[in-house]
Amino acid sequence: MIARLHERKRADRFLNDVRASQKRRRNYGRYVYLAAVAGLFVYLLNLFVGHYFFLRAEGLVVSGHVVIASPYDVQLTQVAVEPGQRVRTGDLLASVRSPAGHRIYGELNGAGCRNHREAG
Repeated sequence: MIARLHERKRADRFLNDVRASQKRRRNYGRYVYLAAVAGLFVYLLNLFVGHYFFLRAEGLVVSGHVVIASPYDVQLTQVAVEPGQRVRTGDLLASVRSPAGHRIYGELNGAGCRNHREAG
């Protein structure tokens, strides 16, 4: 029965050997080299077979003009954006005033008041 195996000292390693002392500390040059090789591999893979995975096209994306309309006549009182400015949903684009809209709102409000008086 073997109780314990003893580790033999290797004859090719000496205390003043440069390779033996490098094993104790990290060798970051190796990691930089491996990262460079991996980056080169990814670049070449993208170069030769990347068109199977990514859509590549040259050009300029231009959106069409958008027309904002109202069902009745309005007067533009203030423009809050400038041409070429990016806008998102909910942003104020312009302020308008409508005499016809005020008239319709007044008629509806007046009819509501008459209905309230008649019911009360």
